Amino acid sequence: PAIVEALRDRVQDVRAGLAEAAAALRNSEAAEALGACHEKFNEAAGRLRTELTSAANWVEIAAIAADRGGAWRKWGDAVQQSLDRCAHATESVAAALLACWRDLVAVAPHRPSAA
Repeated sequence: PAIVEALRDRVQDVRAGLAEAAAALRNSEAAEALGACHEKFNEAAGRLRTELTSAANWVEIAAIAADRGGAWRKWGDAVQQSLDRCAHATESVAAALLACWRDLVAVAPHRPSAA
């Protein structure tokens, strides 16, 4: 079905975005790298949220599984569980990025305010 192809393509796009985020960390200074990583992560997480785990996709997957029955119901459940795991992993990465920013701020030299 078209939804399967679309989901596969979108997963590849999200993976590519996360790979860009990892590359940014390897190729820059700490604050710049973290900022670039966070930006790429936000893009990938946004695509996950809007393109993969959208309500329209859930409805279409459920409809395909219900119409075709049998193994397709198991497939639909597996897809839903996988996308749920991706959403939870995204939340974990967001929390880790926040921890990184806090650590970076904690060790950054304090600059006097320009009052």
